[in-house]
Amino acid sequence: METNGIATLWKKYNLLHEQLKVELGRTSNLTGEYAEYLINAYLRGDLLKPSTHSADIIVNDLFYQVKSRRTSKTLNTQLGIIRSWDFDFLAVVLFDNVGKVLKAMLYPKETVLEYAKKNRLQNGWVLSMTRQVLDHKSGTDITQSLRKINQD
Repeated sequence: METNGIATLWKKYNLLHEQLKVELGRTSNLTGEYAEYLINAYLRGDLLKPSTHSADIIVNDLFYQVKSRRTSKTLNTQLGIIRSWDFDFLAVVLFDNVGKVLKAMLYPKETVLEYAKKNRLQNGWVLSMTRQVLDHKSGTDITQSLRKINQD
């Protein structure tokens, strides 16, 4: 690709990034913000302010934290750090590299606590989406519902 083509793509990317940031109206972590948008559309709750400690969405006095990741072919990926446990459910959305929903799950906090590993360096806990976690009996698979909202 020629230099002008790269520069053009870079400018288009940044323009779209800014437009999406404005539409979502929150932070510049677009993968996370879009996952929150999808989960909130599914739950029909209320998005909390981005500065809210530990939770992203509230529905009927239940708090949901949303974690997401863009990943290539494998679902086995590590999610972002969990810094506190002041939520009732964890919603996980895994996207492919073009934005399609690969997998979406809801887990009770107790399940996440069972599998999360303390990470002292990052001052929190890390959850890896292993087959054990993905197939856990307490998880609710909402992949198809989110694919409809995302129009996959």
